Amino acid sequence: MRVIIPLILNVLIVGLFLYVKLLPYKDNLNNQYNTFSVFQWYFHINIKFLEKFINPFQVGQGLSS
Repeated sequence: MRVIIPLILNVLIVGLFLYVKLLPYKDNLNNQYNTFSVFQWYFHINIKFLEKFINPFQVGQGLSS
């Protein structure tokens, strides 16, 4: 159990990194590998859930996240 939780967290961190980097190019991705779709489904649900509780905040002049 002590190995599984850090392993799952590491996979989610790498998945989040790849999700953020590949999201602008999702229309050009090859659908042969379904990995991006799994991460997109998982992070899209979590981001939509968190948007209900966390308001966008300003990260720069004219930019909000």
